[in-house]
Amino acid sequence: MHPGDLSAIGTDVWSLTGASAGARSFSGTSMATPQAAGLAAYVWALAPGLTPQELLSLLSTTAAEGACAGGGASAKPVIDAYSAVLAVDHDSVLSGGGIPEAPVRLAILDVVDDKGDRGGN
Repeated sequence: MHPGDLSAIGTDVWSLTGASAGARSFSGTSMATPQAAGLAAYVWALAPGLTPQELLSLLSTTAAEGACAGGGASAKPVIDAYSAVLAVDHDSVLSGGGIPEAPVRLAILDVVDDKGDRGGN
């Protein structure tokens, strides 16, 4: 058996218990797996041109090395959703050259003026 390459938080995850039963904390791989899969799907939606290998590389390089889940030799870096999503933005966002191709930052920052034109602010 080969252990995974990444981990996700799987302890005390607040989750729905049923349609009308409310919510409570759960722990285990059943809580971590949806987080990893959901992040992968979201990143892929932002950058659909990524190959599966590129997606795994992006998630691996943006994972939090110091915050490993598990113990001993099986401990793996924990996914970092914020870093992974920001990594989708093109490198030009940091170079200061004009309006960058940065879908994530463009979605969360005020990048249009009162007329709706980009770069006015």
